[in-house]
Amino acid sequence: LEAIAARARSLLGHGGGGSGASSDGNDAKAADGFEAQGLANMAWAFATLRVADGPLLEALSSSARRRIAYFDGQNISNMAWSFAKVSFADTRRLFAQYGSDDRAEGTFQS
Repeated sequence: LEAIAARARSLLGHGGGGSGASSDGNDAKAADGFEAQGLANMAWAFATLRVADGPLLEALSSSARRRIAYFDGQNISNMAWSFAKVSFADTRRLFAQYGSDDRAEGTFQS
């Protein structure tokens, strides 16, 4: 599991996805190659395995914050559950901007 977490950190931290999308993080799929659902699924998978890798969780949180406008209710729920499951305290910071006016159209309305 440590090798998998290290690889995930590498992909999230160094833009290894090669998607060709903008590297500014404003696209649904940014330079790291992950969409909102992919980030939420990755967080869920590591939390289910109880992998509390701080640098990995920080990388997931950072990547998610750059794309929070593209998260729907299921993605938000999965990220929140995942962070709570491994006692990662960044949930408030991650979702602080979720309700802002600059979110993309068609996303979950609270």
